[in-house]
Amino acid sequence: MILQDLTPQYTVNSKRLVYALELENTDRKHKLIMVPAWIRNTFHDGGIYRREDETVVIDGESYIFKKNQRFGCASWSHVFHAFLYSLDVYEEILCSKQVKVIQRIESE
Repeated sequence: MILQDLTPQYTVNSKRLVYALELENTDRKHKLIMVPAWIRNTFHDGGIYRREDETVVIDGESYIFKKNQRFGCASWSHVFHAFLYSLDVYEEILCSKQVKVIQRIESE
């Protein structure tokens, strides 16, 4: 993945990143980081999910997103639960060998 490949779309860029880092279970990990984003987008659309159907099971809890339907798993406990698992994926991304070798740019 190179900078010219980046788009303003989080979904596309996050998927490219997960695949470029060759994380295990790439589809699952991408969905784990997308659940909080899908919940946020659903809030912005008045509680209605607008994309294609998605179901993600996180630690036994089903997050079911149905196109043009109200999303029912948006309590604070659901949001924090989904976010907790997405943080595990972000940790794996940040600790990946490809990211670790990036040199820090000192600010002026």
